[in-house]
Amino acid sequence: MGRDRSEGTRRAAKAARRDAARDARVEELRREARGWYIRALLAGLAAAGLSLLTVLLAAALGLVAAWCAVEGTRRAIDATRLAEEA
Repeated sequence: MGRDRSEGTRRAAKAARRDAARDARVEELRREARGWYIRALLAGLAAAGLSLLTVLLAAALGLVAAWCAVEGTRRAIDATRLAEEA
């Protein structure tokens, strides 16, 4: 009877160790998954930031182009007026 009990105790201890190892592995995998989710979120935010930066840069260059066109038109008008006065 003592032998059966010790065999059962050993089996229970072995099962407990196996369960503890499995639980530790599950927790490790969950931590890794969280890390990858955070990396994905940061990459997405970086992409959105770059897209926004690109849009802002394009808008700024558009304003510069418009300003250059206005200045060119002003100079052309001034040249026309000067030519008419002469």
